[in-house]
Amino acid sequence: MYVLSGPDPDGSGELAYIGEADPLGRRLEQHAASRDFWTVAFAFTDKDSHLNKAHGLHLEARLLELAREARRIKLDNQQQGRSISLSEVDRAEAEGYLRELLLCCPVLGLRVFERPLAPPATVPPTATPGPGSAPVLFQLRGPNAEGQGYESPGGFTVLEGARARLAFVESSPESVVAFRRQLSEQGVFTADGQGLLLSQSYEFNSPSQAAVMLLARTANGLIEWKDANGLSLREHRQRQLQVSPEASYYSDKPTNWPTSLSPCSG
Repeated sequence: MYVLSGPDPDGSGELAYIGEADPLGRRLEQHAASRDFWTVAFAFTDKDSHLNKAHGLHLEARLLELAREARRIKLDNQQQGRSISLSEVDRAEAEGYLRELLLCCPVLGLRVFERPLAPPATVPPTATPGPGSAPVLFQLRGPNAEGQGYESPGGFTVLEGARARLAFVESSPESVVAFRRQLSEQGVFTADGQGLLLSQSYEFNSPSQAAVMLLARTANGLIEWKDANGLSLREHRQRQLQVSPEASYYSDKPTNWPTSLSPCSG
């Protein structure tokens, strides 16, 4: 199994291709000649040779299914993946391999298959967050835009049902407009006649990216996202800084989440 990843040539975000091959080297040479977008290749092998071609096709179809459900990255695959009939034993073996593969992906930085988890319990906005504490729920409001979200390990997760302003202001960079257009094509945002609705909880790279996608203009997420008492995300970062001297609220990345551990981390 392998995943090719790189910037989308149209500038709208990331692009990925999922496949299976044996031998892998020859297939990568073919992709190098026919697909010039990818800059990174992730390969997953079976050192004991327990998996055969049928297993590979089943896993390819399952990974494509998971990637399309996650809607994190645009896929370059034209085919849906072939449905393979496997015995109960073979299917169990393939699914076991899939579980191990998915455990390794976060360690490798491959997040195409991830879907945001249900929002964890939030702390009262008056509490002082500490390292590893539950995240605070923040809100954003603007003309024809509103939503709720929280800091998550990969950036900032906006909850399903958030509303986004339909038209970007004229000064918005084309890359930003193209990224939201890609999310709409993937079904992350859907039109409801008045604007756009977030069809699923979605993790953006940062609070600012999340704010820009909803407000349809340049926005500083550290200021735009506020708790129920009106305190901004930046002010919560300042409070976190008082708890942990090593933390920095100047970053547009979360500071109050513990590092995830995985069996694949060695």
